[in-house]
Amino acid sequence: EFKKLGGEIVAKVEPFQNETDLRSAALRLITAKPDFILLTNYIRMELGAKELEKQGYRGAKLTTLATAEKVLLANGALEGSISYGYK
Repeated sequence: EFKKLGGEIVAKVEPFQNETDLRSAALRLITAKPDFILLTNYIRMELGAKELEKQGYRGAKLTTLATAEKVLLANGALEGSISYGYK
């Protein structure tokens, strides 16, 4: 649906579940110069957000089910992000 509406996916990064160093993944996303980054991995969302911030990304972030706990664990890296969920 996103592509039908004229959207373009400029990069897709799926780190391994046990990966803790997300520097290269963050840099691949930043290098693609996206309009926003969609963080969909609920389990590792705060790690990804912190690494993006550490690498200098200041653009928009969309998140899946960003709970208050996830926002706290991200130490400010999820502040201002847009979160969506479902019922």
